[in-house]
Amino acid sequence: MMNIALQISPLAQHAYFHQLVDVAQAELALISHQFKPELFEVAGLNWLCIETEPHHLEALSRLSWVQGIYEQVGDAMKPLDVSPNFALHGDFVQGIKYKGKTSEVLTQLLINVGLAYQSDQPLSTIKLLDPMCGRGTTLFWAMRYGIKASGIDADSQAIDDVQRNLKKLCKVHRQKHQLDIGFSGKKNKRGDGRYLTFSTEGRSMRLLTGDARECSQLLNGERFDIIATDMPYGVQHAANEKNVLLIQLLESLLSDWLQCLKKDGVIVLSFNAKNPRKTAVIKIAEQLGFLVDDLGMAHRMSESIVRDVLVLKR
Repeated sequence: MMNIALQISPLAQHAYFHQLVDVAQAELALISHQFKPELFEVAGLNWLCIETEPHHLEALSRLSWVQGIYEQVGDAMKPLDVSPNFALHGDFVQGIKYKGKTSEVLTQLLINVGLAYQSDQPLSTIKLLDPMCGRGTTLFWAMRYGIKASGIDADSQAIDDVQRNLKKLCKVHRQKHQLDIGFSGKKNKRGDGRYLTFSTEGRSMRLLTGDARECSQLLNGERFDIIATDMPYGVQHAANEKNVLLIQLLESLLSDWLQCLKKDGVIVLSFNAKNPRKTAVIKIAEQLGFLVDDLGMAHRMSESIVRDVLVLKR
């Protein structure tokens, strides 16, 4: 056994706020429930200390909140050269900023949660879908892991933005790649079915324009091991209106996404637990036949937003 100190990244503080330690411990438990983490602070930096076997080190390095791993030797801490073995440069997920972007820290958490439910599969065989993917943060994270990813977004501008970002990043980092844009089916004014594919280093992702409520149709019945997405937080409408609209939207979304899951697949859903309430989300999911796991990852972002994460198992 090794005594390990896991340095908590300041970026995670901005993602998980005052519940940082709770979320960190919940994510740590995905690797092993045997860990008994202890929190301490040195020079303004926060650390979680655990005892672990060496074979856990790579998985620990992939936790969304870990900035560095150190071995505790007496009163000293020795930095360990542990690589998460990610492909692509970190700029592909961290270097692109746009309005409405989900934190790349939270996005990595969603992927890690999904992978914990598919732990018996090699990464190269896992397929992931983000049906509300924006400009593709989830897709690029999946590529870094070696997961084949697909995404859908209703904004017809998303593909052009992603293409522009990719050209810039691939030039800066001299990343050899293949990039293709086309239409699946007939061209139409809304742009539904327009797609972008990006491949490099034997890894690939695909982004399509379309309605998240029509994933099964857009993807021609393709099925996925993991669906991971961050729902709209619904703070822009009047209270009664937004509750009704979001519940109706959620029912439509989950009903369609169920058709996109493989047997034993999971949906990892982050959402504002104040609107709709977590109890309403769980009720809808269970009515559709899902088994629901609450991992204790809720964290308050503002007075009107408490972000939470649920796992819906087929």
